[in-house]
Amino acid sequence: YEEHMDIVKNVLRDLEIKKKNVLLVFNKIDLVEESGLFRQLKVRFPEAVFVSAVKNMGINQFKQKILAYYNEQFITTDWQFPLQEMYKRELLIKNGVILQENMIDDHYLQVVSRIPKSRFEKMLKENIKMQEFMINHDKNKLN
Repeated sequence: YEEHMDIVKNVLRDLEIKKKNVLLVFNKIDLVEESGLFRQLKVRFPEAVFVSAVKNMGINQFKQKILAYYNEQFITTDWQFPLQEMYKRELLIKNGVILQENMIDDHYLQVVSRIPKSRFEKMLKENIKMQEFMINHDKNKLN
């Protein structure tokens, strides 16, 4: 397995992907499940995911790790705009996705958006007044 890992590391380096997050996955783990190698791998690579499609092992953990990584890339934010500021809604659409919209008292639009973190920060820098309409956001996902 170490030779395979070295090959993958070299390919990632050649592709200049060294700065990206990497999820280490050991597949077909059912073939070594009963051996000491499985226990050694778990100790040596505690963040790795150990998968066996045949035995349905580790599939949920694999999905959860991918979903967690995906969610870390986005910021979900609640906004409230007066109707005369509706053009700000278009800014949210341009930069991300609107998950939910509700009218409030025929005067305000409440919006829940999901925007990639990099675009969110840029959008706020370029449109500083947008912060006035922010009700709630995932503070832990901002730098």
